[in-house]
Amino acid sequence: AALSLVGVLLVFTASVVPWDGLPPLSPELKGYTYSGYSSILTMPLGLLVGGALFSEAMWQRVWAIEERRAMARAAWTAGFAVAAVVFFFGFVGFLAVWSGKATAETNMNLYFFAIFNDSPIASLTNLPGYLSMLCACIMSAGAADSMQNAIAATVGSSLLRGRPLWTTRACVVLCNAALLLVACASVPVLSLFLTSNLAATCLMPSVMMSLIPGTCVRAAVTEGSLMLGAVGGVGGLSAYGIYKAGGGLGAGGAVAWLWYEYAYDCFLVALGGAAVGVVVGVTVGLLLRSCSPGNAGADADYAAEFWAGSHGMRSGRPRKTELK
Repeated sequence: AALSLVGVLLVFTASVVPWDGLPPLSPELKGYTYSGYSSILTMPLGLLVGGALFSEAMWQRVWAIEERRAMARAAWTAGFAVAAVVFFFGFVGFLAVWSGKATAETNMNLYFFAIFNDSPIASLTNLPGYLSMLCACIMSAGAADSMQNAIAATVGSSLLRGRPLWTTRACVVLCNAALLLVACASVPVLSLFLTSNLAATCLMPSVMMSLIPGTCVRAAVTEGSLMLGAVGGVGGLSAYGIYKAGGGLGAGGAVAWLWYEYAYDCFLVALGGAAVGVVVGVTVGLLLRSCSPGNAGADADYAAEFWAGSHGMRSGRPRKTELK
Protein backbone atom coordinates (compact mmCIF):
# COMPACT_ATOMS: atom_id res chain seq x y z
CA ALA A 1 0.00 0.00 0.00
CA ALA A 2 2.80 2.41 0.88
CA LEU A 3 4.62 1.71 -2.40
CA SER A 4 1.38 2.25 -4.31
CA LEU A 5 0.95 5.64 -2.65
CA VAL A 6 4.52 6.54 -3.53
CA GLY A 7 3.87 5.56 -7.16
CA VAL A 8 0.76 7.77 -7.32
CA LEU A 9 2.63 10.67 -5.72
CA LEU A 10 5.44 10.22 -8.22
CA VAL A 11 2.97 10.77 -11.09
CA PHE A 12 1.48 13.87 -9.40
CA THR A 13 4.96 15.26 -8.69
CA ALA A 14 6.07 14.87 -12.30
CA SER A 15 2.96 16.79 -13.41
CA VAL A 16 3.25 19.78 -11.05
CA VAL A 17 6.99 20.52 -11.22
CA PRO A 18 7.75 23.35 -13.69
CA TRP A 19 10.63 21.51 -15.35
CA ASP A 20 11.20 24.22 -17.98
CA GLY A 21 11.20 27.07 -15.47
CA LEU A 22 13.69 25.76 -12.92
CA PRO A 23 16.44 28.30 -12.17
CA PRO A 24 20.16 27.40 -12.18
CA LEU A 25 21.32 25.57 -9.08
CA SER A 26 23.02 27.75 -6.49
CA PRO A 27 25.93 26.43 -4.36
CA GLU A 28 23.52 26.07 -1.45
CA LEU A 29 21.13 23.93 -3.48
CA LYS A 30 24.04 21.84 -4.75
CA GLY A 31 24.72 20.89 -1.16
CA TYR A 32 28.04 22.64 -0.66
CA THR A 33 27.04 23.57 2.87
CA TYR A 34 27.46 22.31 6.42
CA SER A 35 24.10 20.53 6.29
CA GLY A 36 24.83 19.06 2.87
CA TYR A 37 28.15 17.58 3.92
CA SER A 38 26.61 16.36 7.19
CA SER A 39 23.93 14.39 5.33
CA ILE A 40 26.64 12.20 3.76
CA LEU A 41 27.17 10.66 7.20
CA THR A 42 23.94 11.25 9.08
CA MET A 43 21.44 9.94 6.53
CA PRO A 44 23.04 6.49 5.97
CA LEU A 45 23.86 6.17 9.66
CA GLY A 46 20.34 7.19 10.71
CA LEU A 47 18.78 4.67 8.33
CA LEU A 48 21.15 1.94 9.50
CA VAL A 49 20.60 2.34 13.23
CA GLY A 50 17.00 3.61 13.22
CA GLY A 51 15.54 1.69 10.30
CA ALA A 52 17.43 -1.58 10.48
CA LEU A 53 19.66 -2.33 13.46
CA PHE A 54 17.13 -1.31 16.12
CA SER A 55 13.91 -2.08 14.24
CA GLU A 56 11.91 -5.01 15.55
CA ALA A 57 10.32 -5.37 12.09
CA MET A 58 13.65 -6.47 10.60
CA TRP A 59 14.63 -8.78 13.46
CA GLN A 60 11.23 -10.48 13.46
CA ARG A 61 11.83 -11.50 9.87
CA VAL A 62 15.42 -12.51 10.56
CA TRP A 63 14.35 -14.90 13.30
CA ALA A 64 11.41 -16.24 11.26
CA ILE A 65 13.33 -16.99 8.06
CA GLU A 66 14.76 -20.47 7.54
CA GLU A 67 17.20 -20.05 4.66
CA ARG A 68 20.20 -17.74 4.82
CA ARG A 69 20.16 -17.08 1.06
CA ALA A 70 16.51 -16.00 1.18
CA MET A 71 17.30 -13.69 4.09
CA ALA A 72 20.15 -12.06 2.15
CA ARG A 73 17.96 -11.62 -0.94
CA ALA A 74 15.14 -10.10 1.13
CA ALA A 75 17.58 -7.78 2.91
CA TRP A 76 19.00 -6.44 -0.36
CA THR A 77 15.51 -5.97 -1.80
CA ALA A 78 14.28 -4.15 1.28
CA GLY A 79 17.41 -2.02 1.38
CA PHE A 80 16.96 -0.83 -2.20
CA ALA A 81 13.23 -0.19 -1.61
CA VAL A 82 13.91 1.90 1.51
CA ALA A 83 16.67 3.84 -0.25
CA ALA A 84 14.37 4.57 -3.20
CA VAL A 85 11.50 5.78 -1.01
CA VAL A 86 13.78 7.94 1.15
CA PHE A 87 15.36 9.43 -1.98
CA PHE A 88 11.91 10.17 -3.41
CA PHE A 89 10.71 12.10 -0.38
CA GLY A 90 13.97 13.98 -0.03
CA PHE A 91 14.19 14.82 -3.72
CA VAL A 92 10.60 16.09 -3.82
CA GLY A 93 11.41 18.44 -0.95
CA PHE A 94 14.50 19.53 -2.86
CA LEU A 95 12.37 20.21 -5.95
CA ALA A 96 10.03 22.34 -3.84
CA VAL A 97 12.94 24.55 -2.78
CA TRP A 98 14.49 24.58 -6.26
CA SER A 99 11.23 25.59 -7.94
CA GLY A 100 10.55 28.33 -5.36
CA LYS A 101 7.40 26.73 -3.95
CA ALA A 102 9.13 26.32 -0.59
CA THR A 103 10.61 29.54 0.75
CA ALA A 104 11.94 30.86 4.03
CA GLU A 105 8.32 31.07 5.23
CA THR A 106 7.81 27.32 4.78
CA ASN A 107 8.23 25.07 7.77
CA MET A 108 11.21 22.82 7.09
CA ASN A 109 9.15 19.79 8.12
CA LEU A 110 6.65 20.58 5.32
CA TYR A 111 8.94 20.97 2.30
CA PHE A 112 7.58 17.79 0.76
CA PHE A 113 3.99 19.08 0.91
CA ALA A 114 4.93 22.45 -0.56
CA ILE A 115 5.47 20.98 -4.02
CA PHE A 116 1.68 20.48 -4.37
CA ASN A 117 0.76 24.03 -3.32
CA ASP A 118 1.17 27.54 -4.68
CA SER A 119 1.33 28.99 -1.17
CA PRO A 120 4.58 28.75 0.87
CA ILE A 121 2.64 27.74 3.99
CA ALA A 122 2.16 24.27 2.42
CA SER A 123 -1.52 23.85 3.28
CA LEU A 124 -3.51 20.80 2.19
CA THR A 125 -5.89 21.94 -0.54
CA ASN A 126 -5.87 19.17 -3.16
CA LEU A 127 -5.78 15.39 -3.64
CA PRO A 128 -1.97 15.06 -3.89
CA GLY A 129 -1.63 16.91 -0.61
CA TYR A 130 -4.08 14.59 1.11
CA LEU A 131 -2.32 11.53 -0.30
CA SER A 132 0.99 12.93 0.93
CA MET A 133 -0.43 13.39 4.39
CA LEU A 134 -1.78 9.82 4.33
CA CYS A 135 1.64 8.48 3.36
CA ALA A 136 3.32 10.54 6.09
CA CYS A 137 0.82 9.27 8.68
CA ILE A 138 1.55 5.67 7.68
CA MET A 139 5.29 6.18 8.14
CA SER A 140 4.93 8.11 11.40
CA ALA A 141 2.49 5.54 12.79
CA GLY A 142 4.96 2.78 11.96
CA ALA A 143 7.76 4.61 13.77
CA ALA A 144 5.56 5.33 16.81
CA ASP A 145 4.39 1.72 16.88
CA SER A 146 7.99 0.51 16.86
CA MET A 147 8.88 2.81 19.74
CA GLN A 148 5.82 1.80 21.76
CA ASN A 149 6.49 -1.91 21.18
CA ALA A 150 10.12 -1.53 22.18
CA ILE A 151 9.33 0.32 25.42
CA ALA A 152 6.50 -2.03 26.41
CA ALA A 153 8.49 -5.16 25.57
CA THR A 154 11.53 -3.96 27.52
CA VAL A 155 9.53 -3.09 30.62
CA GLY A 156 7.38 -6.20 30.39
CA SER A 157 10.26 -8.64 29.94
CA SER A 158 12.46 -7.14 32.66
CA LEU A 159 10.27 -5.59 35.36
CA LEU A 160 6.98 -7.44 34.89
CA ARG A 161 8.23 -10.98 34.37
CA GLY A 162 5.99 -13.46 36.18
CA ARG A 163 3.34 -10.81 36.84
CA PRO A 164 -0.32 -11.11 35.76
CA LEU A 165 -1.16 -10.31 32.15
CA TRP A 166 -3.12 -7.20 33.10
CA THR A 167 0.08 -5.51 34.29
CA THR A 168 1.60 -5.84 30.82
CA ARG A 169 -1.58 -4.45 29.25
CA ALA A 170 -1.49 -1.53 31.67
CA CYS A 171 2.13 -0.96 30.70
CA VAL A 172 1.12 -0.71 27.02
CA VAL A 173 -1.55 1.87 27.90
CA LEU A 174 0.94 3.92 29.92
CA CYS A 175 3.46 3.82 27.08
CA ASN A 176 0.84 5.11 24.67
CA ALA A 177 -0.10 7.85 27.13
CA ALA A 178 3.56 8.91 27.36
CA LEU A 179 3.82 9.05 23.56
CA LEU A 180 0.60 11.10 23.48
CA LEU A 181 2.17 13.66 25.82
CA VAL A 182 5.18 13.87 23.53
CA ALA A 183 2.88 14.37 20.53
CA CYS A 184 1.13 17.25 22.32
CA ALA A 185 4.43 18.98 23.09
CA SER A 186 4.63 20.51 19.58
CA VAL A 187 8.09 19.04 18.97
CA PRO A 188 8.91 18.79 15.23
CA VAL A 189 8.76 15.23 13.96
CA LEU A 190 12.26 15.53 12.50
CA SER A 191 13.56 16.35 15.98
CA LEU A 192 11.91 13.22 17.38
CA PHE A 193 13.53 11.10 14.69
CA LEU A 194 16.82 12.85 15.43
CA THR A 195 16.57 11.92 19.12
CA SER A 196 15.83 8.26 18.39
CA ASN A 197 18.62 8.04 15.80
CA LEU A 198 21.15 9.58 18.19
CA ALA A 199 20.09 7.22 20.98
CA ALA A 200 20.45 4.24 18.64
CA THR A 201 23.87 5.50 17.53
CA CYS A 202 25.01 5.42 21.18
CA LEU A 203 24.30 1.67 21.23
CA MET A 204 25.62 0.90 17.75
CA PRO A 205 29.29 0.01 18.54
CA SER A 206 28.50 -2.63 21.16
CA VAL A 207 25.69 -4.19 19.10
CA MET A 208 27.82 -4.27 15.94
CA MET A 209 30.68 -5.93 17.84
CA SER A 210 28.33 -8.58 19.18
CA LEU A 211 27.29 -9.42 15.59
CA ILE A 212 30.86 -10.12 14.44
CA PRO A 213 31.22 -13.86 13.65
CA GLY A 214 33.30 -15.86 16.09
CA THR A 215 33.28 -16.34 19.82
CA CYS A 216 36.20 -14.14 20.89
CA VAL A 217 34.67 -10.74 20.14
CA ARG A 218 31.21 -11.80 21.29
CA ALA A 219 32.66 -13.06 24.56
CA ALA A 220 34.38 -9.71 25.12
CA VAL A 221 31.18 -7.66 24.68
CA THR A 222 29.31 -8.29 27.93
CA GLU A 223 26.56 -6.54 29.87
CA GLY A 224 29.04 -4.15 31.46
CA SER A 225 30.65 -3.06 28.18
CA LEU A 226 27.20 -2.63 26.60
CA MET A 227 26.00 -0.37 29.41
CA LEU A 228 29.26 1.57 29.54
CA GLY A 229 29.11 2.11 25.78
CA ALA A 230 25.61 3.57 26.08
CA VAL A 231 26.68 5.79 28.99
CA GLY A 232 29.73 6.95 27.04
CA GLY A 233 27.67 7.89 24.00
CA VAL A 234 24.89 9.65 25.91
CA GLY A 235 27.29 11.39 28.28
CA GLY A 236 29.66 12.48 25.52
CA LEU A 237 26.88 13.89 23.35
CA SER A 238 25.23 15.67 26.29
CA ALA A 239 28.56 17.22 27.29
CA TYR A 240 29.10 18.34 23.68
CA GLY A 241 25.64 19.91 23.67
CA ILE A 242 26.44 21.81 26.87
CA TYR A 243 29.63 23.05 25.23
CA LYS A 244 27.77 24.19 22.08
CA ALA A 245 25.06 25.90 24.17
CA GLY A 246 27.62 27.73 26.28
CA GLY A 247 26.65 26.05 29.54
CA GLY A 248 23.51 24.80 31.24
CA LEU A 249 22.41 21.18 31.46
CA GLY A 250 18.89 21.76 30.14
CA ALA A 251 19.95 23.99 27.26
CA GLY A 252 22.84 21.68 26.38
CA GLY A 253 20.61 18.60 26.36
CA ALA A 254 18.04 20.33 24.14
CA VAL A 255 20.74 21.45 21.70
CA ALA A 256 22.36 18.02 21.51
CA TRP A 257 19.25 15.85 21.34
CA LEU A 258 16.54 18.00 19.74
CA TRP A 259 17.46 21.27 18.08
CA TYR A 260 20.93 20.95 16.56
CA GLU A 261 19.72 19.26 13.33
CA TYR A 262 21.31 16.26 11.66
CA ALA A 263 24.88 17.50 12.13
CA TYR A 264 27.79 15.19 11.46
CA ASP A 265 29.70 16.32 14.56
CA CYS A 266 26.86 15.25 16.90
CA PHE A 267 26.72 11.79 15.36
CA LEU A 268 30.49 11.46 15.46
CA VAL A 269 30.58 12.48 19.13
CA ALA A 270 27.84 9.95 19.99
CA LEU A 271 29.59 7.22 17.99
CA GLY A 272 33.02 8.04 19.40
CA GLY A 273 31.83 8.28 23.00
CA ALA A 274 30.04 4.94 22.69
CA ALA A 275 33.11 3.31 21.14
CA VAL A 276 35.33 4.60 23.95
CA GLY A 277 32.85 3.29 26.53
CA VAL A 278 32.80 -0.16 24.91
CA VAL A 279 36.61 -0.29 24.79
CA VAL A 280 36.84 0.67 28.47
CA GLY A 281 34.20 -1.93 29.37
CA VAL A 282 35.96 -4.66 27.40
CA THR A 283 39.28 -3.73 29.04
CA VAL A 284 37.76 -3.93 32.51
CA GLY A 285 36.25 -7.29 31.60
CA LEU A 286 39.57 -8.66 30.38
CA LEU A 287 41.31 -7.51 33.56
CA LEU A 288 38.65 -9.10 35.78
CA ARG A 289 38.69 -12.24 33.70
CA SER A 290 42.45 -12.57 34.09
CA CYS A 291 42.07 -12.22 37.85
CA SER A 292 39.29 -14.87 37.84
CA PRO A 293 37.73 -13.90 41.19
CA GLY A 294 35.12 -16.67 41.01
CA ASN A 295 35.81 -17.84 44.56
CA ALA A 296 35.66 -14.39 46.14
CA GLY A 297 31.99 -14.63 47.02
CA ALA A 298 28.65 -14.32 45.27
CA ASP A 299 28.76 -10.53 44.95
CA ALA A 300 32.23 -10.52 43.43
CA ASP A 301 31.30 -13.40 41.12
CA TYR A 302 28.20 -11.51 39.88
CA ALA A 303 30.22 -8.31 39.34
CA ALA A 304 32.88 -10.22 37.43
CA GLU A 305 30.30 -11.90 35.19
CA PHE A 306 28.62 -8.51 34.58
CA TRP A 307 31.89 -7.12 33.20
CA ALA A 308 33.73 -10.22 31.97
CA GLY A 309 30.99 -12.75 31.24
CA SER A 310 31.17 -16.36 32.37
CA HIS A 311 34.05 -17.28 30.04
CA GLY A 312 37.09 -18.20 32.04
CA MET A 313 35.26 -17.89 35.38
CA ARG A 314 35.57 -20.67 37.91
CA SER A 315 31.82 -20.90 38.22
CA GLY A 316 31.94 -23.13 35.14
CA ARG A 317 28.65 -21.92 33.68
CA PRO A 318 28.85 -21.92 29.87
CA ARG A 319 28.00 -18.74 28.00
CA LYS A 320 26.02 -19.00 24.78
CA THR A 321 27.78 -16.97 22.14
CA GLU A 322 26.57 -18.63 18.97
CA LEU A 323 23.04 -18.39 17.63
CA LYS A 324 21.56 -21.77 16.81
